[in-house]
Amino acid sequence: MNELHELSSAGPGISISQILKYAGFRQVETCGRIVIYENWSPLAGASIKIACDDQLEVWYDQHYKKGGTLVDLVKHWWHVDEQAANHKIALLQQDATKVKRPRIQVPVKIPNYVIEDVKDLGTNDLITNFLNQNGLFDTARQYFKELYYYTVDFYGNKKDFCAAACQNSKYGWQVISKHFNGCIGKVGITILKNDLRRLVVFENQFRYLIWKKENSSVNHSAVILNTNEGLNEAIRMAASFPEIGLYFSTTAAGVEAANNFARALPYANNHLVY
Repeated sequence: MNELHELSSAGPGISISQILKYAGFRQVETCGRIVIYENWSPLAGASIKIACDDQLEVWYDQHYKKGGTLVDLVKHWWHVDEQAANHKIALLQQDATKVKRPRIQVPVKIPNYVIEDVKDLGTNDLITNFLNQNGLFDTARQYFKELYYYTVDFYGNKKDFCAAACQNSKYGWQVISKHFNGCIGKVGITILKNDLRRLVVFENQFRYLIWKKENSSVNHSAVILNTNEGLNEAIRMAASFPEIGLYFSTTAAGVEAANNFARALPYANNHLVY
């Protein structure tokens, strides 16, 4: 059994169409099962067309008036003997069965945000309407500001943004909006000081605002992690409070953060509420 047959039995074969495409031919016409490919032949000094039928595994060169099998095609186009043709087909079959790894995309660095203005909540309809849709405007106005910021893209175009935001412990701004929740500037925890004995801890600002809306009569201080990296800083901040309530999510990250917090401060009450 020759090399081509051995590879064909071990895995998927290679078609005449694939051989033609590998040789640089392009498809120019179809007629039922017959597909016609065209390529420039330096030897002929002209553009030649080869018709093939992959189902019958045959081809026909309209310029040289000859045709045959897949092996005949390789011999014809590359001017090699049968042994060399079988070897080339075997190599092409192996290449066709390799898993193509996706090319790693190198991320393009996003330009830094530039803060343009900070205003009290209530002057921008887009921000006000977003908070009102969730019933959070009255709660948010105690702690949040309207943040106006922009970026300049690689073509020099300025893009303006605005959102409700609260300043964190590193003087960055934690933004909540319809399309973006994150930090503008340095990442840090959010600290909202009220009662110096009672503290609640949340993963993000949006969940805190919902809780505060439902518990408007309480006056607890609050620490908001904002990111997983804020856990240790939050624990240090919470250590001075004799009463701590943890309001973390039931996600794997939320449960892990709550458990780590409770190990550091065992008297903290763990409320897995959402």
